[in-house]
Amino acid sequence: MNTLINFLFLPVVLIVGFLAALSDIKTGKVRNSLIKKGFLYGLVVYFLLFIWSLIGRYSQSSIAYLNFGYFEDLAINAVIALAAGIVLWKMDFWAAGDAKLFALLSFLLPLTAYSRDRIIYFPSFVLLLNIYTICLFYLIFAGVFKLKLKAEDGKKIGGKISEFWKNIIKRFRLGTVLDFINLVLIYAIIFFVVFGFKLKVNFLQFSLSSQLLVYLALFLIYQPLIKFLKKRQKLNILAFPLLVALTFLIPGFWQGIFSRANPFIGFFGRFFIFFIVLRLASNILSRQTDSKKIKTEELAANMLLGEQTLNLLKQDDDFSQNELGELYFDGLSPEQAEKIKNFLKNKKIEEVEIYKTFPFAPFIFVGAIITCILQGSLINWLAHFLG
Repeated sequence: MNTLINFLFLPVVLIVGFLAALSDIKTGKVRNSLIKKGFLYGLVVYFLLFIWSLIGRYSQSSIAYLNFGYFEDLAINAVIALAAGIVLWKMDFWAAGDAKLFALLSFLLPLTAYSRDRIIYFPSFVLLLNIYTICLFYLIFAGVFKLKLKAEDGKKIGGKISEFWKNIIKRFRLGTVLDFINLVLIYAIIFFVVFGFKLKVNFLQFSLSSQLLVYLALFLIYQPLIKFLKKRQKLNILAFPLLVALTFLIPGFWQGIFSRANPFIGFFGRFFIFFIVLRLASNILSRQTDSKKIKTEELAANMLLGEQTLNLLKQDDDFSQNELGELYFDGLSPEQAEKIKNFLKNKKIEEVEIYKTFPFAPFIFVGAIITCILQGSLINWLAHFLG
């Protein structure tokens, strides 16, 4: 039966992934029609397989069929993948099309694709992990390649480093470290209040993919709070001293920390590495590494506003908060583009800064291929290969 499932779905995964990647490279968008057709195909085929399994289970014949637990696990995974995609879109990690493509491939990929590194309830986290791993490898090699090109031109390598990484490195200053310290304090307080640091499970004995899933969940829970604080600058400045003061108001907090220093440091030491890598990835994938200026008249839907333009719009609170609305990773809506053009024309601003787009669908496609080949996590495979 596994052979039949692979035959029915793996070619579709390859076709959908390839067409989505091609569309994203050419137009900067993943077509909704492709996503709809993919979901329709999956629903129809899984419905037929479910009927076949019903017949096979309750008839006297000896035909092969799928256990009903497979459909239950598939549905749970698909729902969680869709929710994860929506969260990543709302948090400006992904465009809406990328989130929908991830949910679709999670739905179409057979659960056997995760057989070597399966995570309960959400096996598609392995797919998500592979996507980001491939993307980070690409960005590292792309950066090195650009440095080599610059060196061959006879110009200073330092200048190219500044040009390519300027908008990334500047984000990893005191603010990033302070964000992480606040994050650790928040979770330490939660762990102490809820569990009293008496956790019976040794987290570091979990598989690497399972640990990263826990870290991602903690990071995603924390992000809305940071976003809330940064919109209120005074609260953001006071967050650290307020959290420290709160720890001293909890009896036995610091004693509990120091008495369990080793597992605490191990847990948050790995979390720190994950935090930095994810922040680096999110900054790069936010398509804010390269910008250009265009005429105000040329501003159109799906474009991403540059930092200078955003700061200009924020100077007018009434316009940015009441008229413009929420800005997402997909770029501007047609209505937003028109409103901004009129706003800038009234200000007599002839040029506007926008960010160049970074196609992400190809990495989702390659991540799906890697998942099918390895039937698990690329990180786990590399750790086993190098170890």
